[in-house]
Amino acid sequence: MKKTVLCCLSLLTVSILSATPILDLNRASGGKAVEENGKRAYVLSAEQTPKDAAAIPLSEPLTPGVWIGDFELFGPQPRFSPNTEFIFDTPGSLKMDGYFMPNRTGFFKMKAGFVLDAPATKLTMKMTWSRKLDCLGVGSAAFTPGKIADMDKLPIFLDLKVENGDIKLPANLPYGIYQLNFPRELSVRWHDASGNSVVTPPLKSVTVTIRNLTGGKVVNGDFTGHITAGRYLERGSLAPYTGKPLPKTRDAAKLENNTLVLKGSSAAPAFAAYPDGKKIALVTSWDDGKNQDFQLTEILAKYGVKGTLAMNRGSDVLPRLKELEARGFEIGSHSVTHPFLYLSTPERCLAEGLILRADLEERLGHPVISFVYP
Repeated sequence: MKKTVLCCLSLLTVSILSATPILDLNRASGGKAVEENGKRAYVLSAEQTPKDAAAIPLSEPLTPGVWIGDFELFGPQPRFSPNTEFIFDTPGSLKMDGYFMPNRTGFFKMKAGFVLDAPATKLTMKMTWSRKLDCLGVGSAAFTPGKIADMDKLPIFLDLKVENGDIKLPANLPYGIYQLNFPRELSVRWHDASGNSVVTPPLKSVTVTIRNLTGGKVVNGDFTGHITAGRYLERGSLAPYTGKPLPKTRDAAKLENNTLVLKGSSAAPAFAAYPDGKKIALVTSWDDGKNQDFQLTEILAKYGVKGTLAMNRGSDVLPRLKELEARGFEIGSHSVTHPFLYLSTPERCLAEGLILRADLEERLGHPVISFVYP
C-alpha cells in the first residue's frame, strides 16, 4: 500500500512541475471571441465601454518567480484601438498597456519578461477609453520559467513586494526606462550601487531610468504593500545627429535687462504677469503638420488667434512651410518619429530634437526655437 501511495505522489509532482501556465480562452468571459484564418482571439468589442472588462483565467497559477511569456496578440481588421490594458490579478494589479506595445492588424507574436513576488491566476482586459473600435486582443499566451539575463531585449513587467518602505529591485535588471506605479502617492529616495541617490516627489506613477539602481526607500511615511513596474521597448531607432553645429536661438543683441521691484505688505505682492495688465494668455499649438493646417490658419487668423504649427518627419506640409509662416504662424519641431519621449533614452530624445530642428531650419532659413512635446 505504501508503494502505491508513493507512486501516485511521484506522478502528481511530475505533473505540477511540467505544467506550463497558459491563457484558457475556453473559460473567458466579458468580451468577444473572434476568428480569423481558423485561429481564435478574444477582444473587447466596439460596443463596450471603459466600465466593461473581459477576464481570461490561467490554466495554472503564475507562481512567484521569473517567467517568460509568449503572447500571440490580435489586432482586429481593418482598424482597431490599441487602448487595451492587460491586467494580471497580482496584489499590485500588474498591467501591460497595449498603447505602448507592438500594434499590427491580424495575429502577431510578442515575448515579455515577468518578475513576480506574488501569484497571478487570471488576465483581465480593460479599455482606457473608447474609440468605438474593437480593441487589441489576445489569441494565446504561454508562460515558462526564465532568467532575468534572458530579458535584455524584452518588455519587462514586475510586481514587487515592499516591506517597511524598502524597495528592493531584482539584481542585474536590464537597463531601460521603467514606469513604476504605486497604490498611493509615494516619495522615494532611489539609490545605486555606487551610493548615488535621487528623490522622486510624491506621485502614484513615476518614470525612472534604471541603470545599476539597486532599490529605494519610501520617505513620506511608512509603506508595506506591492508596487508594479514596466519597461516598454522603444519603437524603431534613430541615429545621432551628425550635422553642422546649429545656430544659437538667443540673440544677445536683442536682450533687455530691467529691474522688477515688488512692493506690498503680503509675502507675495501681486503684479501683472502679461503685457498691458492682461491676466490671461491663450497659447495654441497644432501637431503633425496636416494639410488641414491651411484651413486652420485661415480660421484662426479670422479671429485674431495665432499659434505654433508643430512638424515631424512625416508632416504633409513640409514643402510649404514658408507659406504658413507668412500667415503669421510659428513653425516648431514635434520630433522626427513622434516617439513616446518619456519612454526613450536621453540619446534618442536628443536626436529626435536636433535632427528635425536642423531640417526645419534648412527649409526656413532661420533658427527654430520651439519644441512641442510629442
